[in-house]
Amino acid sequence: MTGLGGRVPSVTFGSELRRRREEKDLSLRKLADKVYYSFGYLSKLERGEAIPGLKVAADLDEALGAEQQLLELAADDALGGLRLSKPAQLPPGVADHVGQRRELACLEEVRAQITPGSARSVVVTGGAGAGKTSLVLRWAGQVAEHFPDGQLFADFGGWGPGECRAPEAVLEEFLSALGVPSVMLSLTPREQLAALFRTLLAERRLLLVLDDVDSSEQVLPLLPNAPGCMVVVTSRHRLDGINRTGAMQVTAEGFEPADSRDLLARVVGQARIDAEPAAAESIAAWCSHLPLAVRIAADQCAAHPHRSLTELAEELAEDPLDWVSPPGSTAGVREAIGASYERLPGEAAQLFRFAGIARGELEVQTAAAISDWPVDRARRWMQHLCDEHLIVETARDRYRMADLVRATAAERLRATEQPETIALAVRRWVQWYVHSASAASAQLAPHLDLPALEAPDLAIASLIATPVNSIAARRWWELNVPQLAPVIEHAAEIGQPRAAWSVAVLSGHYLASTTRYRDWVAAMSTAATIADAAHDDHGKAWCAYQLGTALAVLRRHDEALAHLSHAVRLRDSLDDRVGLAWAHCAMAATVLDMGRYEDARRTAAVAADEFRLQDNDFGVATAMVWLGTALQRLGVLDQSLTELTGALARFDKLGAADGVALALVRLSDTYRLQGDHDRALDHVNRGIARRRQLQDDGGVADGLLARGQIHHDQGDVAAARRAWAGALEIFDERGDPRASDARARLATIPPPPRGGW
Repeated sequence: MTGLGGRVPSVTFGSELRRRREEKDLSLRKLADKVYYSFGYLSKLERGEAIPGLKVAADLDEALGAEQQLLELAADDALGGLRLSKPAQLPPGVADHVGQRRELACLEEVRAQITPGSARSVVVTGGAGAGKTSLVLRWAGQVAEHFPDGQLFADFGGWGPGECRAPEAVLEEFLSALGVPSVMLSLTPREQLAALFRTLLAERRLLLVLDDVDSSEQVLPLLPNAPGCMVVVTSRHRLDGINRTGAMQVTAEGFEPADSRDLLARVVGQARIDAEPAAAESIAAWCSHLPLAVRIAADQCAAHPHRSLTELAEELAEDPLDWVSPPGSTAGVREAIGASYERLPGEAAQLFRFAGIARGELEVQTAAAISDWPVDRARRWMQHLCDEHLIVETARDRYRMADLVRATAAERLRATEQPETIALAVRRWVQWYVHSASAASAQLAPHLDLPALEAPDLAIASLIATPVNSIAARRWWELNVPQLAPVIEHAAEIGQPRAAWSVAVLSGHYLASTTRYRDWVAAMSTAATIADAAHDDHGKAWCAYQLGTALAVLRRHDEALAHLSHAVRLRDSLDDRVGLAWAHCAMAATVLDMGRYEDARRTAAVAADEFRLQDNDFGVATAMVWLGTALQRLGVLDQSLTELTGALARFDKLGAADGVALALVRLSDTYRLQGDHDRALDHVNRGIARRRQLQDDGGVADGLLARGQIHHDQGDVAAARRAWAGALEIFDERGDPRASDARARLATIPPPPRGGW
């Protein structure tokens, strides 16, 4: 007799029953007494004169410890005459599903590896709204032909508003879909359904999609052993129990920006996107490129065809979480993320809420500071949040939380914690950030004066980041500068104005060296307002000095001089002689850029004299650079050489690499004007090399300007063009106003010949 799996059983039910009974040393009568079935009926079963019901087979299976073999043989006998159905249960996929090409490729890779004798499983995990279901349904629709015996689908409702579905209920549905009569299902013990299911799938090729699963226990009874079958599970959990069966893990991540634009275009129309591309980019960014959020936002935009995308983007920016969580909806982003939050253990939920305070990437030390926990405890629960896909680990002990997830965390924080508790957490975060910023800035610019800070709380002191060199310090700033504006804002809100303006000042050197001048101006403008409101003259002096310096670099010279003059007055009234000298130094650099060379010479000399009185060698060397440059522009080359050579020697003695690089490039200009091009090239190349070591691209571009001029004076037009084009590329990329200098110089030489330089 041919079984439902397409195989010919090697034994019959009767022969296997007799073998098992004799193996247990039971007479037929003793077995009848044990299972409460008649001697005659059992005798007929052994002789093959009666067909066993599944309930009888299950009872005999249990009594003889047959490990479901009797049940499987009975299922073959009972269902042998049935013709199995070919289920096609896949629901329609999302018509405009886009992106997630990596994830689709992973699913297809697993399907392609299915060989006779092996079933394959994939667990697709991802956070709320990551598009797991639409991804799997899109793929399943594309590969349905590879599973000729059908496709089964079940939504387990793992994160829905109702109860999660039990595996037994899903098994009954699947068996019914395969053609098992309901009367037979009613006679089969629920604990035996999985064995019956595996029997039916033997040697068949089916695809099973098990969606929105909460636990491995829901799924394990549904995993077939049949060769050629494939199971795809979606969940927000890792489902380690399934992974131990050899399942492959695929993580569904958010959209790439191009995918977000593509989805918006498909829903609202390409014409609207082309008409307002910046607004479309803004909408996608405010949605954190989360597939569910982008989809809801796109639907919202499509529902208002007569409103501009710019207007809608501005409305979205006011409260992104509200916008992608429509009132009355149970499928909005707030509800989706909230469902994950509700499943968190107490300490994980607490850390999740407090993590919403920070911005940008979050270090484990930051999490420990905010939560007032030991680092190991914070790390353990941060990893749990990673496993739940509420945050993403970007590097060792570094995590990223999407903006919409952070907004959800912040809402839960305000709804759960007392205001004073939140204020204490913010205070710890601010302290950690300010003192870590000070340590990083001290590594980047060890010879510059930095604002004095109040001592941190004892618990915070051990968590402060301490970069060991300038490369590590630059990396710290690169990772943490997204938090700068929120730290300034929150510090002011909790009554810490000194911390607010100090951290803005501390960011200055990094922002300047990375040519993020507008960010620098924004931070210092906010800090200046805070210091002014606090009537803090020291803070006002620091802010006026840095704001003036930043505006000068942007060539907003009149504004810069107004702020620097204010800094001079404040420093003088505070009798801060070193600060006064630095303000004069910045004024000298500003008027030098304005072409007021005599004013620059005079102001730089005042700064140098003041620095000498304060025994500040770094300050003296810096003032000498601007003095030497002013003399150079005035044509007093011998004195220029003396000042710049002296500055270089001082910087070199101090080990101030950035000062050495500055002096080398300025010296190259003087040598060039003296006609000593070889020495000029040697100095500028050394200066550029130093800037590259410091990862100071703005300084590199400044050196390339000088190098190009040397080549131009020598008549090497091609070399000049390469240097100035390199400078222009860096300046343009960073929005540096010196791009106009490079562009103007390139305009003085003919374009390169076709096909090369």
